[in-house]
Amino acid sequence: MYRHHHYFIPTCVLFLFALQSYIVQGNNEPFTVTLYAPLAGLLGTTAQFSVSPSGGAGGYTYQWTIADVDQGITANQSYLVPNTPAEVTVKCKVTDKNGSSLTPQIKFWQVKITLDGPDKTTEGLDSSEFSIEVEPTSMSKSLEWQWRLPQGGGGNNPDVEFEDENNEATTVENAHWYAQPDNRLTAPVECFYGINCKVTVSGEELYAPNDKNWEVEVGHDHDINNNVVLGKTLFPKVTGEPAISYRDEGGLTIYYVSGIGTLTRMNFGCAVYPESTGQFHEKFQKHEQKHYHQFTEESPWKDKYAPLVLYNRVKDLTSTSLPVLTSSIGYEMNTYNEECRLFMVSTAFLYEPPAYAISNAEQPDYLENDSY
Repeated sequence: MYRHHHYFIPTCVLFLFALQSYIVQGNNEPFTVTLYAPLAGLLGTTAQFSVSPSGGAGGYTYQWTIADVDQGITANQSYLVPNTPAEVTVKCKVTDKNGSSLTPQIKFWQVKITLDGPDKTTEGLDSSEFSIEVEPTSMSKSLEWQWRLPQGGGGNNPDVEFEDENNEATTVENAHWYAQPDNRLTAPVECFYGINCKVTVSGEELYAPNDKNWEVEVGHDHDINNNVVLGKTLFPKVTGEPAISYRDEGGLTIYYVSGIGTLTRMNFGCAVYPESTGQFHEKFQKHEQKHYHQFTEESPWKDKYAPLVLYNRVKDLTSTSLPVLTSSIGYEMNTYNEECRLFMVSTAFLYEPPAYAISNAEQPDYLENDSY
């Protein structure tokens, strides 16, 4: 089944045969020989040639010659195309029992096709260059870049759009991810296409022996458990430092916390890993924007990472050593930030469902999560 003119299903090549008939008039029925032959074949493949004589005196004998080398002596000739790109002459001398002979011949192209291109492209971006080299370079040919699905069908409308499908070099525009398997929850972030180029030589349709296996991957990251992450909103944290002053007590310098200073709640923005030109960026951007709103505007999360809470923990700290005091403040800050982080993690079952309700409603309906 072809999808426009881009998609192909590899099959055994059906050669278009050259038919050449040669006739000798004589006392018997006219002696004719028809040669059936493909006009091109790939290096390393087997071409099949045959002749069909009629008339004459019968009792035919045969002598095949390919590239000036004698071959078989039957009406059918198999030819393993050698590893040399070239144009060769294929002919068969057919002789009847009276010694009359005919030698039909054709020109046959021994074709080498070399395919090259990228192994991977990020979904939503253009690929780097695919290229094809066809030898001999002197022969006339037409090209058509094509694609297929190595594992069969998939969801989310598999498609490849070549920038120039009839040139020796091309790129794929806006690489398109599809779902294999076709499941909104279990489809992985990568998919694979087979890329090849149909080369038509003298009516014969040839392909490179192997597709270029090309991966399209949705932009993502991994968490500490190596799970795929498509977006991330970092938890806030308390940063800065309280004001510190000192006083003299009985000849000792006492350092103490004298105010809230620069303690502040730092809110971090959202990271969305699918490319902005791809299918999934807006979907997961909305998901992460919901988290940002939750962490900054909604209870109980907006009440965490409160500078005043931390200040109340450190306001009574004193020391005769400034480094000791600042170390104690740092310890309390790290402890408080970690307490808040653990709370955020423990309440994910509360803030994830509203975010997934938003992103799961967006298209494409894949790479989703119903765990919450």
